Amino acid sequence: MLCNARAQQAEQAVVTVYYKHSHLKDTANKLSLYAERMILSIGKNASVYKSYDKMVNDSVKKTTVQDDGKGGYVVNTTNRKKTIGTQIFKYALDKKMIVLEKLVKTYAVTEPYPTIDWKISPDTVSLGGMKCQKATATFKGRNYTAWFAPDLPYNTGPWKLCGLPGLILQAYDDRHEIEFVFDGLRPAPAAENILVPTAAIAATRADYKRLIDLLRNDPIAFFAQNEVNGVRLSPQNPDMFKNAKQPDKNPIELKP
Repeated sequence: MLCNARAQQAEQAVVTVYYKHSHLKDTANKLSLYAERMILSIGKNASVYKSYDKMVNDSVKKTTVQDDGKGGYVVNTTNRKKTIGTQIFKYALDKKMIVLEKLVKTYAVTEPYPTIDWKISPDTVSLGGMKCQKATATFKGRNYTAWFAPDLPYNTGPWKLCGLPGLILQAYDDRHEIEFVFDGLRPAPAAENILVPTAAIAATRADYKRLIDLLRNDPIAFFAQNEVNGVRLSPQNPDMFKNAKQPDKNPIELKP
């Protein structure tokens, strides 16, 4: 049974890190290389990784609501750029990870906290004037190289990467199909808090998959179950949802 997510205590962000993320989504098609600017907000214990491009995109998107003539409404949203909507919250001391997913409503999907068997080597490099040390590991079916900054004592990094004695500033897999490239760091704004929205619905990954399957197979039933603020939505073109949320041919996670 789905329910609202239990409130996690807000934590003030102290550092903001910027990354350039790239992902080759289909190895047979080099033109499928996807690039997006991402941001990692870090507090003493918590961090959240999300799309910087989406933050910019949301500030300029246009939403229209039209009466569907059947007692409901059709919502059409025009975005200037398709972006990553997923947000990843990691709590190092609590060994907890929550992945925020959006499917009309917002779902807080609890996943196991990453356990990564890093091998640290003496190799070093300078990134943004900061000395970084090399570490390697296999995670989710890929062999990663990460560069972490021991002088930045934060047990986190981009995406789901974490678990090193310092902030991960850069990482990539051995085929360079997945890359997280350091693009800057600054103190976080004083008013920025790291907090899973209390309105988010707690769910398992299996729960979320069932919702996606319903959206693909019966979008009318899906929207009938997903009223927003008491407003019943209906799809303008149900067939367009048949391929909704299809996995990439070359996903970031090759293994669970």
